[in-house]
Amino acid sequence: MISEERLINFCRALSDAVRSGLPLNSAFETLAKSRKHGRLIARAAALTSGGAMMHEALAAQGGFPPVFLALLRAGEESGKTVEFLDLYADCLDVRLEFGRRIRRAMLYPAVAVLAAAGLFVFFLFVALPAITEPLREAGGGDAGPAWALAAAAWLKANWPLALVSAIAAFLLVRSSLRSALGRKALSLAGHWLPGFRFALSQGRLSQTYTTIGLLLKAGLPLGTLMEVMIQFAQDDPVDRRRFARAADLFAAGKGFTESMAPLMPEEDAQGLEMAEKAGWLDDTMLRLGKAAQARHLHRLKILTNVFKIGVIAALAPACFLLIFLMLKQVFAALGASGAGGGARAQGETVSYQPPPVALPAASGTDAEAETAAFNRSQGARIAGMMGSPAGGSSGARSSLPRLRPISGGARTGSFGGRLNSGGIRPTGVQPTDVTR
Repeated sequence: MISEERLINFCRALSDAVRSGLPLNSAFETLAKSRKHGRLIARAAALTSGGAMMHEALAAQGGFPPVFLALLRAGEESGKTVEFLDLYADCLDVRLEFGRRIRRAMLYPAVAVLAAAGLFVFFLFVALPAITEPLREAGGGDAGPAWALAAAAWLKANWPLALVSAIAAFLLVRSSLRSALGRKALSLAGHWLPGFRFALSQGRLSQTYTTIGLLLKAGLPLGTLMEVMIQFAQDDPVDRRRFARAADLFAAGKGFTESMAPLMPEEDAQGLEMAEKAGWLDDTMLRLGKAAQARHLHRLKILTNVFKIGVIAALAPACFLLIFLMLKQVFAALGASGAGGGARAQGETVSYQPPPVALPAASGTDAEAETAAFNRSQGARIAGMMGSPAGGSSGARSSLPRLRPISGGARTGSFGGRLNSGGIRPTGVQPTDVTR
């Protein structure tokens, strides 16, 4: 299928060529010779030069959406091919701008989620092995969840394979969603699943209302408009069936609003009924399309914020849980290592400590003799200090200082009593000379 950007360029180029004065077939053949559009319409140009209608030639070429072929057919039958080419280019511009606004709204949540996931992966596969490696080398065991360590080791050994697998999975999911089956599955999910219905319903209404409004602006008859909208809803089985039923009702003589009522909410149908009576269907449909687009963007902002908060709230406990498990096992390993080291140190002290040296037991007789000699020597020294002859012979002279008695007879003590201490008067003593 041709991309919407290339289809817009083709419609604008063909419309400009016709406005320049070239006949439609000549303009088509001229574009077929260009480098930009040659491969796109080479076969179709050959068919149109042979007399085929343009929509038939492009259908045989392949790659063009059915709604474009239906619009081109309506333009050729009514003689307004250029107007319908401009109309379809405007429709695609609206869709592309809508997609750009959605991508801009989802950019920040996507970056936040990727940053949180990157931190989680960094902790799991870089920080955790860096912390646990020294413990394993020290014999402390594995500190961390076994599955996390195994995943980190596998990713470290097979990171090229993991990167290629992730890229391949992303491309596979992207191509699946862009395929016809993927688009139909997504459309059915938007009708039946509550979360998808909340996210996609207003966007689907915005595209439907805008396309109908532009077709009405171009002056397309309502019967032909129903056929074009059936082709427009080719990727949505539910809307396709509803448009087919609306075409049958309109062919049976029902009004446009009554035929389209099953395709829109009740409040929109009421406004469309009044617009049909006033003759403002085209402007009303465009206004409803803008309102649905605003509601769709608002819902997308809500969903992206909820998604961002949910992912961060889920990753934060997971990171804290991993940190807790890691620290728990780290402390357990350190405690076991400390207990083992203490036991080894205690065993080494007991094993290599020399026995205490035994002191010789003293004899009872020698101790008594030494004590007696010490008492005698000290007694002699004291006696020499006091001037008493009791410490030894009268001819022996002590080496300690000796007090010289003061003449003058007995002195009275401090309490009036007479003291007699053998020539020495300890109370009321005046300064004396110390002689050897």
